[in-house]
Amino acid sequence: MVIALAIVVTSGMTILAGRQDALRDAQEDLDSISSGVVRHMRNSIELSNAILTGVARSLQKSDGTMDQMKTVSEDIAAVSAATTRIREILFAESGGWVLASSLGEAGLHRNVMREPFFRRPLARDAEPFGLTKTTAVEPSIVVSRRVEGLDGIERGVVAATIPEAYFRQTYTTFDTGRGIEVELRGEDGASLLRYGGFDPAAAFEGLSIERRVEPLPYRLIVRRPNRLILREWSSHLPLQALATLALLVLVFAVAHLVARLLTRGRMEQEALARQAMTDPLTGLGNRRALIEGMRAAILAAAEGRSSFAVLLIDLDRFKAINDVHGHLAGDAVLAMVGTALHDVIGRDGLITRLGGDEFAAVVPGLSPAELRATLANLAERIRQPLDWQGSQLNVGVSIGVALCPDHGTDADTLLQGADLAMYQAKHGRDGCIRFFAADLEDRARARRKREAELKLAIERQEIRPYYQPIVAFAGGELVAFELLARWHHPSDGVLAPAEFIELAEECDLITPMTLALLRQAVADAADWPAHIRLAINISPRQLREPLLAHRLIEAVRAGGFDPHRLEVELTEDAILDDYELAKAAMSVLRLNGATLALDDFGMGYSSLSHLRELRFDKLKIDKSFVQALPGNAESRKLVDAILQLASSFGMRVTAEGVETAEQAAFLAGRGCQRGQGYLYGRPADAAATLRLLSGGAPRQGATAEHRSLG
Repeated sequence: MVIALAIVVTSGMTILAGRQDALRDAQEDLDSISSGVVRHMRNSIELSNAILTGVARSLQKSDGTMDQMKTVSEDIAAVSAATTRIREILFAESGGWVLASSLGEAGLHRNVMREPFFRRPLARDAEPFGLTKTTAVEPSIVVSRRVEGLDGIERGVVAATIPEAYFRQTYTTFDTGRGIEVELRGEDGASLLRYGGFDPAAAFEGLSIERRVEPLPYRLIVRRPNRLILREWSSHLPLQALATLALLVLVFAVAHLVARLLTRGRMEQEALARQAMTDPLTGLGNRRALIEGMRAAILAAAEGRSSFAVLLIDLDRFKAINDVHGHLAGDAVLAMVGTALHDVIGRDGLITRLGGDEFAAVVPGLSPAELRATLANLAERIRQPLDWQGSQLNVGVSIGVALCPDHGTDADTLLQGADLAMYQAKHGRDGCIRFFAADLEDRARARRKREAELKLAIERQEIRPYYQPIVAFAGGELVAFELLARWHHPSDGVLAPAEFIELAEECDLITPMTLALLRQAVADAADWPAHIRLAINISPRQLREPLLAHRLIEAVRAGGFDPHRLEVELTEDAILDDYELAKAAMSVLRLNGATLALDDFGMGYSSLSHLRELRFDKLKIDKSFVQALPGNAESRKLVDAILQLASSFGMRVTAEGVETAEQAAFLAGRGCQRGQGYLYGRPADAAATLRLLSGGAPRQGATAEHRSLG
């Protein structure tokens, strides 16, 4: 009896402790879920508001003609198409009639005056925007802004519609059948969204977290009833407590029944062990499974039974997919990668997901040639586009490889070697697969040092703007400057862009550097004549950032520089890298008044349909075509063809790399409007540029001062 009583008391204490642990774990889980939901909702709403800000500013200067409304519709259609979370962007005049819609004709000829987003008193451009719910077509959340003309007279409303189904998908992703209840409340306390049977009028017993959707004036309530938490806990009682209770209840049962229960317990333990080593999203092993698998493979290799390769696999452009298309699209990409790994590596290998967009694998028994063929096949599979809700999702991949026993005989050494190789693959120029080599560590250390120096240089404004003149051939008038960069390194002197631009792109410092340079340039341009324009080049990597165009316009406006004086140059490679994102960014820039130029034309693969659809204002002829002028017949034919093509599309042309008066005369005679090159001046700092402006039009032939700064 004493033993039985002790068993009962011990079991009761174990159960009570387990109950408290379950409630504490559920609270931490709820806190994590609420943070994730808030982040997801805030990103969607802020993206919509940023888009509407650009549309509203464009409409301020519009006179509302049908042609202008058609252009606005085309631009917002491009933005909407690149952002799958937005169903429609529209502009309705003050009487409620829709004059521009991303849906084209289907969205026009309707009145939205009775819609909540139109009726409520919306904030103006510099104040918080409105967020309302509508059921006009389907349940949706509408982000909206009131538009005023430059004269202060109200012109109407711009609005972006996010389907409710998008938020429901977000809820389903975070809930996963656990009975989470969610409610989003507006600034007036009214409910905008509810999921999971959330009933504010009913009595509630359970865990609850309330968060503000900062910086927006909305609140999110996430909660979970105690009954569901305890039900889940009771279905996963610690095995020892279950075994103890089973022994108490079945103390007089037959032996074979006890044996059956113990067998079931072992099965449950094995299931829990498998769960602890499995990534829940992809079903692959996790980091713990990788370490266990590597230990077993290392033991086998030590006994001379086999060799193996350790792979670290990192996805490129994955963050952009999450930002533009949402986390559900990102999850679909991760699942696709998991499938590709299974198909290519097969059951003989160990495949794991370490977290985020990083995977790892252990591949045994392949010859070097077989391994390289397998890796090439894997990279090709992962790079295949994935269809997602009418869009194609494209990711790249970087693979680092370490071999056992060649590169190490313990897990830490092999993983470090594969990581160094992957780092090199990610930043290499001629492929996405790298094998560990002895010098990688030294190269990685030198690169990390340079990255740290570059980051500090941006903060200290050691990366400074330089300006190269752009001249009109007719009359030789100075019309613009192209913004270029020079790094004033404290020990290495003045470094040209080739020394650091690629590094800035690869370590995600290119946009902070571009914005810092643009702010400095805008400040310098305060002393320029009002007709002088500023040209800036945007890299392919930057175009993957959904809010890049908005950030450029904000930087220009903050410095008091008119966006109509800004020329944004894009290369053909940047456009083709992600056509829909490029199209959306260009539409935002155009809506805010910036001019768009296609840079280095002829060096990429743009089609005529792209030129027509993207509506560039200007073309820039690459200097490689200009250098052989006027003597080379092939160069003359190519330049003539480019000029005729630009003329047919109504685009002006700037020739780069003009170094001689003969080249300038030839280009001007063929109808080219502007020239840029050493004939008119090398890139110069702000002080030299101001002296050039004070002296009038640049002479043909660079000065000694300009040459020293090139």
